[in-house]
Amino acid sequence: PTFRAGQVVLTGQLHNVKPGEVIVIRHQNLDKIKRVAQVDSRKGVYVLGDNAAASMDSRSFGWIGFDEIIGKVLWPRRTR
Repeated sequence: PTFRAGQVVLTGQLHNVKPGEVIVIRHQNLDKIKRVAQVDSRKGVYVLGDNAAASMDSRSFGWIGFDEIIGKVLWPRRTR
């Protein structure tokens, strides 16, 4: 995983989202950190977890609406 449980991250307002960026979403009343895989102006975003073997992501719950995005992770900056 890119981030560890309990790690603090700083998010910023989201003006647009691009594939490869890491975002925080609110899904099923939980805040989740996911990487954007695809963006569609009508469907929203398709997100994947960096830990594919243990991640609940769009492969199981589908596209996320733009209204479910809390923000983009700004710090700490991590790459794959």
